[in-house]
Amino acid sequence: MSHEKWIEDINEISNTTVKFPIIADKTRKIAYLYDMIDYQDTTNVDSKGMALTIRAIFFIDPKKVIRAIIYYPASTGRNSSELLRVIDSLQLTDKHNLVTPVNWKVSIPSYKRHRKTDPVL
Repeated sequence: MSHEKWIEDINEISNTTVKFPIIADKTRKIAYLYDMIDYQDTTNVDSKGMALTIRAIFFIDPKKVIRAIIYYPASTGRNSSELLRVIDSLQLTDKHNLVTPVNWKVSIPSYKRHRKTDPVL
């Protein structure tokens, strides 16, 4: 499915408008630069024999710094709730100089806040 069709599908199913960039990489140039090739399944190739990519999510902040990366095998769909949770956590911790604990969610009002200077256990 082309990226344009993928965006249309998301918009229709989710009743939304995708407002983030999606990159098409037909030559796999970006995929090789960012180590997004599926090395675990060497049979995972397209009709031209080119290696297919894994599903990668890069969280890039307004300063253009990559803050988090999540990789999924090509066979596994992404978890939208987890992606939003990561964004919410990054924004919250930047704004309030905190860290979020394991299994933290915005919808849980009683989450425990820690300062960024606390030791990581």
